[in-house]
Amino acid sequence: MFTPGDLINTLSNEEENGITNTNAYENRTNTKENASKNSTNMAMDGTDTRFGPPPILASKFSRRMWVGGSISFCNTSQTLAAFSTTESLQQVASVAHAKLRPVASLGGCDALFVWSNRSIFHDNDSGDLLLTDSRCHCYKPINFSLKNLADQSSLPLSNILKQVGEPFGQYDFESSFFSTDAIKLFQYSSLTFNSHRIHYDSEYARSVEGYPDILVHAPYTATLILEEAREFAESQIEDSLVEFFEYRAESPLVVGVEFRVRGKWRLDHVLVGDSVSHKLNAPRKRSVLDLWAVREGSFGGGIVMSATVVFGNNESESVENY
Repeated sequence: MFTPGDLINTLSNEEENGITNTNAYENRTNTKENASKNSTNMAMDGTDTRFGPPPILASKFSRRMWVGGSISFCNTSQTLAAFSTTESLQQVASVAHAKLRPVASLGGCDALFVWSNRSIFHDNDSGDLLLTDSRCHCYKPINFSLKNLADQSSLPLSNILKQVGEPFGQYDFESSFFSTDAIKLFQYSSLTFNSHRIHYDSEYARSVEGYPDILVHAPYTATLILEEAREFAESQIEDSLVEFFEYRAESPLVVGVEFRVRGKWRLDHVLVGDSVSHKLNAPRKRSVLDLWAVREGSFGGGIVMSATVVFGNNESESVENY
């Protein structure tokens, strides 16, 4: 079974009109070429600039946060088969849109949100779409520091870190605690070609970004949430397959802080006319699981990520590419 960690490679593309390109085809397995191309397009924080702010705003908003995303599986069984073989795949990557808006957790200052899509196809005559990986990145102002915000407000940093309460008082399952360390985060950065310095450079994370230490990758947390959800669903639903996964980072997770995953079935396993139904081809019965990752330790409680997983089975209709 593959998880979002298999899908996170930021593959290279040609820049078109500043931020958008709809013809970026790459073989997923060509990691040597990807690494070579990506090394020439880095911002000061180590992130790839080709899916970032348009040139007119790049000098003002150059500090990235991965704040959410979703994965739509067009044919889960077919996708699993494709990723478990040496079959050649293609990716089409594009920037969907960008928007400036104020962010309360950044002291009300403006940040630039950029939405991008990556569609994975069979590299054969059929060219079948296997999945669409959509991501949302938030770019903070270049001079913003979380520590400076804490100093200005005379509050401890633990109070500045956004704390979001749990969405439900009860839950249907709870995982054991997950722990993170610098080695795990470095391995994940290497696996996914993510050179964002905030995940491995402690001095940068402290002195420039203002965090107490390096941060856990949002996709790393999402990967663990989805894997926990999949294992739980397999114990509850026969032949369950993930059709749709959506996640949202709620608060930064600092390395060394433990967290656990909790989940609750929605509407007694039935999805009919629900808020997620517009993302599916038909309002048929499916199983929907709401999930959240709960932070422990010195930075208080609250959730660090919320997520939703839609489960079908081998007879379910595919999820629409939206």
